[in-house]
Amino acid sequence: MFRGKKLIEASDIISTPDSGYRVENFEKLIAGSDLVVIGTVDKVHPATNRNISSDKSDPFYAVYTDLDIKAEQIIFGEINQGTQDMFKMKQLGGLYDGKEYPTYEPILEEGKTYLFFLATFDKLGIPEEPYTLVGTDEIVVPVEDGIVKFHPSLTLTDPLSTKQIKDETSTNHEVVLKIDDVIAEVVRIDNYLPEPIYNIDNYLPDMPDPDNK
Repeated sequence: MFRGKKLIEASDIISTPDSGYRVENFEKLIAGSDLVVIGTVDKVHPATNRNISSDKSDPFYAVYTDLDIKAEQIIFGEINQGTQDMFKMKQLGGLYDGKEYPTYEPILEEGKTYLFFLATFDKLGIPEEPYTLVGTDEIVVPVEDGIVKFHPSLTLTDPLSTKQIKDETSTNHEVVLKIDDVIAEVVRIDNYLPEPIYNIDNYLPDMPDPDNK
């Protein structure tokens, strides 16, 4: 795993992915996910600093913000912790011990509903760790009135690219789609893909140890 080399201050915060892994297209986003679910943020917990290494003799500390998610609709995968309608996920960074640590995307908001593309830590031998987001800007996908908006950097598959909705109110050139069209394409892709190819151990970002000041 990578190790942090310096303390990163709030001024260093950048907008990058939860895992540091850039997903170039929609198919790879699905291939990298263990769970795709529509869910509502029930609670955002205070950020904590914890050892997420599967080898406790070789610790890896990072600041994370945990969130309780209420599952509204599971599109594929199974929830492996919590209950079938409530689970935990985490975002890298947050406010800890009076300092703001890097968040690759703004911490999600309580009460808002999102389309989540999530990976587990099962392969690292720590399945109790909360789910983490897959990808970069394109993985934070709010759901509102049956519509979702992806980051414009995400390349769509052919079926989805023909179903984009023109949104005159958009100022960021988001990719606007009906959630039903996205769900149908997720299911179609999942039916022919092999097991998830995402390996989070290869993409852990270089993070500081906040307790080593």
